[in-house]
Amino acid sequence: MVKPSIEWEGEHLEYINTLANRQKGDGNWVPYSDYFLINDEHRIVGMVNIRHELNEC
Repeated sequence: MVKPSIEWEGEHLEYINTLANRQKGDGNWVPYSDYFLINDEHRIVGMVNIRHELNEC
């Protein structure tokens, strides 16, 4: 993973805001939560995305 720099701050914040809106179910998205498994070295070793409801097929 790449640590964000001040040069990318605007894009990084926009991306975080987009993810937050999607998690709330805005637009065509259903509400969901992301969970990360972090090891002792503070590295992400797993991730799961759980939808709180199903969408129409």
